[in-house]
Amino acid sequence: MSRILVIENDQDVRDSVSLFLECAGYSVVEGANYQEGFQNLHGDTASAMIADIGTLAHDGQISIQHIRQQVSRFPIIALSGTMSHAQPGGNPIPLGLQPTCTLQKPFTVDELLETIQRALLHT
Repeated sequence: MSRILVIENDQDVRDSVSLFLECAGYSVVEGANYQEGFQNLHGDTASAMIADIGTLAHDGQISIQHIRQQVSRFPIIALSGTMSHAQPGGNPIPLGLQPTCTLQKPFTVDELLETIQRALLHT
Protein backbone atom coordinates (compact mmCIF):
# COMPACT_ATOMS: atom_id res chain seq x y z
CA MET A 1 0.00 0.00 0.00
CA SER A 2 1.37 3.42 -0.92
CA ARG A 3 1.70 5.99 1.85
CA ILE A 4 0.97 9.57 0.76
CA LEU A 5 2.12 12.61 2.74
CA VAL A 6 -0.42 15.46 2.48
CA ILE A 7 0.88 18.96 3.32
CA GLU A 8 -1.92 21.54 3.24
CA ASN A 9 -2.57 24.43 5.62
CA ASP A 10 -6.32 24.52 4.87
CA GLN A 11 -7.87 21.94 7.21
CA ASP A 12 -10.93 21.38 5.00
CA VAL A 13 -8.84 20.70 1.89
CA ARG A 14 -6.44 18.49 3.87
CA ASP A 15 -9.33 16.48 5.34
CA SER A 16 -11.00 16.06 1.94
CA VAL A 17 -7.82 14.99 0.16
CA SER A 18 -7.01 12.53 2.95
CA LEU A 19 -10.52 11.05 2.89
CA PHE A 20 -10.47 10.60 -0.89
CA LEU A 21 -7.06 8.93 -0.77
CA GLU A 22 -8.01 6.63 2.11
CA CYS A 23 -11.21 5.58 0.31
CA ALA A 24 -9.03 4.72 -2.71
CA GLY A 25 -6.85 2.46 -0.55
CA TYR A 26 -3.89 4.73 0.20
CA SER A 27 -2.36 5.20 3.63
CA VAL A 28 -2.24 8.92 4.47
CA VAL A 29 -0.08 11.03 6.78
CA GLU A 30 -1.07 14.69 7.14
CA GLY A 31 0.49 17.96 8.16
CA ALA A 32 -0.61 21.58 8.20
CA ASN A 33 2.96 22.45 7.21
CA TYR A 34 6.09 20.71 6.01
CA GLN A 35 7.66 20.22 9.46
CA GLU A 36 4.46 18.81 10.99
CA GLY A 37 3.93 16.45 8.08
CA PHE A 38 7.39 14.92 8.33
CA GLN A 39 7.15 14.71 12.13
CA ASN A 40 3.88 12.79 11.70
CA LEU A 41 5.67 10.24 9.52
CA HIS A 42 7.53 9.22 12.72
CA GLY A 43 10.67 8.34 10.79
CA ASP A 44 8.78 6.21 8.26
CA THR A 45 8.78 6.92 4.53
CA ALA A 46 6.15 8.08 2.08
CA SER A 47 5.63 6.97 -1.51
CA ALA A 48 4.67 10.49 -2.62
CA MET A 49 3.80 13.92 -1.30
CA ILE A 50 0.87 16.17 -2.15
CA ALA A 51 1.62 19.71 -1.04
CA ASP A 52 0.06 23.13 -1.31
CA ILE A 53 2.42 25.42 -3.23
CA GLY A 54 1.81 28.35 -0.88
CA THR A 55 2.57 26.24 2.18
CA LEU A 56 5.78 24.94 0.63
CA ALA A 57 6.87 28.41 -0.42
CA HIS A 58 6.66 29.53 3.22
CA ASP A 59 8.26 26.66 5.09
CA GLY A 60 9.34 23.80 2.93
CA GLN A 61 11.22 24.93 -0.14
CA ILE A 62 14.70 24.32 1.30
CA SER A 63 13.65 20.91 2.62
CA ILE A 64 12.13 20.00 -0.75
CA GLN A 65 15.45 20.83 -2.37
CA HIS A 66 17.11 18.53 0.18
CA ILE A 67 14.66 15.71 -0.69
CA ARG A 68 15.42 16.19 -4.39
CA GLN A 69 19.15 15.90 -3.67
CA GLN A 70 18.61 12.65 -1.76
CA VAL A 71 15.85 11.05 -3.85
CA SER A 72 15.55 12.85 -7.17
CA ARG A 73 12.56 10.80 -8.33
CA PHE A 74 10.40 11.23 -5.19
CA PRO A 75 6.93 12.13 -6.54
CA ILE A 76 5.75 15.58 -5.46
CA ILE A 77 2.30 16.77 -6.48
CA ALA A 78 1.93 20.53 -6.12
CA LEU A 79 -1.54 21.89 -5.37
CA SER A 80 -2.05 25.42 -6.64
CA GLY A 81 -4.67 27.84 -5.40
CA THR A 82 -7.94 28.63 -7.08
CA MET A 83 -7.83 30.98 -10.02
CA SER A 84 -9.73 33.60 -8.01
CA HIS A 85 -6.82 33.72 -5.57
CA ALA A 86 -4.02 33.05 -8.03
CA GLN A 87 -2.05 35.33 -10.25
CA PRO A 88 -2.90 35.09 -13.94
CA GLY A 89 -1.95 31.61 -15.09
CA GLY A 90 -2.12 30.16 -11.57
CA ASN A 91 0.25 30.22 -8.61
CA PRO A 92 3.91 30.36 -9.55
CA ILE A 93 5.91 27.23 -8.75
CA PRO A 94 8.66 28.08 -6.23
CA LEU A 95 12.16 27.73 -7.63
CA GLY A 96 13.67 24.40 -6.68
CA LEU A 97 10.35 22.63 -6.12
CA GLN A 98 10.33 20.75 -9.42
CA PRO A 99 7.00 18.98 -8.88
CA THR A 100 6.27 15.72 -10.65
CA CYS A 101 2.71 16.93 -11.32
CA THR A 102 0.54 19.92 -10.49
CA LEU A 103 -3.14 19.98 -9.63
CA GLN A 104 -5.22 23.16 -9.77
CA LYS A 105 -7.77 23.75 -6.99
CA PRO A 106 -10.63 23.05 -7.10
CA PHE A 107 -10.21 19.54 -8.44
CA THR A 108 -12.39 16.45 -8.64
CA VAL A 109 -11.75 13.14 -6.89
CA ASP A 110 -11.02 11.57 -10.28
CA GLU A 111 -8.46 14.28 -11.10
CA LEU A 112 -6.78 13.75 -7.72
CA LEU A 113 -6.57 9.97 -8.10
CA GLU A 114 -5.38 10.16 -11.72
CA THR A 115 -2.67 12.63 -10.71
CA ILE A 116 -1.52 10.38 -7.85
CA GLN A 117 -1.34 7.38 -10.16
CA ARG A 118 0.58 9.36 -12.78
CA ALA A 119 3.05 10.64 -10.17
CA LEU A 120 3.64 7.19 -8.70
CA LEU A 121 4.44 5.84 -12.17
CA HIS A 122 7.41 8.25 -12.32
CA THR A 123 9.24 6.50 -9.49
